[in-house]
Amino acid sequence: GVGPVALELVPHLVLELASVSARGAGLLTPRSAASLWVALAPGVELRAFFFEHVGLFVRAELEIALLRSPFAISGYSSPAFLASPVGLSSLVGMLLRTN
Repeated sequence: GVGPVALELVPHLVLELASVSARGAGLLTPRSAASLWVALAPGVELRAFFFEHVGLFVRAELEIALLRSPFAISGYSSPAFLASPVGLSSLVGMLLRTN
């Protein structure tokens, strides 16, 4: 059966690097582009082990953008897209632990 649940609270700090891709639609000459996105993400993960080697986790991170390049359309003064300077990321999953 299931014994006592072991809980772990794990803080972490992540440097995120991403490439954001886009393709124009409805333009006379649609083009594709990619933009670099960099963020620092402090967060916390709660782990619950219901069995010795099997558990679940819930993770939350506050993403603070350090670099967020805009997508622009030639001939227009404002960007077509600009990522938010701050975001929240969350994830729920299963853990398999080996000793």
